[in-house]
Amino acid sequence: MLPNRTYNELNESCFSQTELSEEAKLRAGLSARKNRRSSLQLTADRKTLIAIYKKMQEKEEQWGALEALFRDFYIVERVLNDCDERPRRLPVLLHGSHAGLPRIYDIAACMAGRRDGRIDEATVYAFMEAYQSVTPLTMAEVAELPNMLNAALVKLLTLECERALEAENSMETAKSAAAQLERIKERARREAIIDRLSLGEDPVLCECLYGMMKEHDEGIAELINAKLQLEDKSIDGLCAKAAAMRRRSTQRADNVIRSLRCIGGMEWNKAFEDLSVTDRELRRDPVYGKMDGRSRSYYRASVERLSMRLGAAEQVIARQAVRLAQSGEGKEGQAGWYLFMEGRERLYNVLRPDLRFKKNSEDKKRYALSCAEMMTKYTQGRLPGSRRSTSWLRVILSTRRLWKTASRLPRPITMLPQRFSFAFRNRPCGYLAGCSGGRASSLRLISSMLSVAIIRYTSPSPRCSMGSRFPSASRRLTT
Repeated sequence: MLPNRTYNELNESCFSQTELSEEAKLRAGLSARKNRRSSLQLTADRKTLIAIYKKMQEKEEQWGALEALFRDFYIVERVLNDCDERPRRLPVLLHGSHAGLPRIYDIAACMAGRRDGRIDEATVYAFMEAYQSVTPLTMAEVAELPNMLNAALVKLLTLECERALEAENSMETAKSAAAQLERIKERARREAIIDRLSLGEDPVLCECLYGMMKEHDEGIAELINAKLQLEDKSIDGLCAKAAAMRRRSTQRADNVIRSLRCIGGMEWNKAFEDLSVTDRELRRDPVYGKMDGRSRSYYRASVERLSMRLGAAEQVIARQAVRLAQSGEGKEGQAGWYLFMEGRERLYNVLRPDLRFKKNSEDKKRYALSCAEMMTKYTQGRLPGSRRSTSWLRVILSTRRLWKTASRLPRPITMLPQRFSFAFRNRPCGYLAGCSGGRASSLRLISSMLSVAIIRYTSPSPRCSMGSRFPSASRRLTT
């Protein structure tokens, strides 16, 4: 078994639905650190499960969880291939058995471990409701819930398969010991072999060896029974314990397989909107509920950006934006006016009056896009590898004196196509190297406009022509 905190609490006692809700409220009181990059790696679990599956192909009968793995390995393989192991910025726990791991994984591990691997839609909704009644989760955490549930279930299945593999090894040991005992006729040597096996500590080994000896040699079976009586243990109790271990291993593995199927069949887009506290706050705006999915996603992304900028909780920002919208009329009667339009300044003043609101003027945005489009056309899209484009842009920026450029680009530039993004990431210095002491807001504006210009150049459209959209800026630059 691997010494890893991700396996903690996956073998706890089985809870009822009410007990699980109480456990969720207790776990919600654990403190967490915000926005720390972390990830869960399933590489070791993938290697372990594949190795066990290949080993079980050589056998006719499997013990416990190995039977479920051998029967439904295609489901496990599909989940392993679909799991996203990229690092995410998620709140991590500071205390507890899962300290240093994402808080949402602690939730998933509790649901998987405390229910013997039985997870369905009702369990997810009940646990999340109880947890968020004490501590609301961020939208990024709710979005990562299905991935974390799959990871916790895969790790639980790995533990059960490793335990079942140990039972298989005990059975092989029992078979070799039985063959050795049958060859030896001296009673003293037989007793020495039985003493070395430690039958009282391994119920599977004891059950298998006693069953074989009872069929072939009653004398050896009596020796085993006498040895167990000296340790104050009965053969019937150990056999019953071994049978219970096998039943529980099979049951937990079957529960994991059914849970993986259930999670894969759930409508997580709908579940996200039902479980997210921020989405509930935004739905108090009558306009938000009538929008399509992409528009609602843009609202939520705006709330997430404002939360990082202002240091306020996402649900607080959404609640305040809806309150401001309820007191306005027309455009000001919509929450989006305060999330990503002109009303953001008012939202800043309400939530964080100590922060100064900064925004780029429309003329500045228009001029930056015009510069980027003209430079992209001038270099025919080969911006990262062209020295002429660098000097040309530097002349334009220094001539207009709208901002100073710093010695590097902000990373990552998500809107760039792959071939341009690769060059920017690996050679960030020198392309916009103007005066030192530049401002990050100007760099973000420059990079975003360059991204838009390159995308427009690679996929030209009549609606994206520079002259039709910004004739005045184009005229000023060409003269």
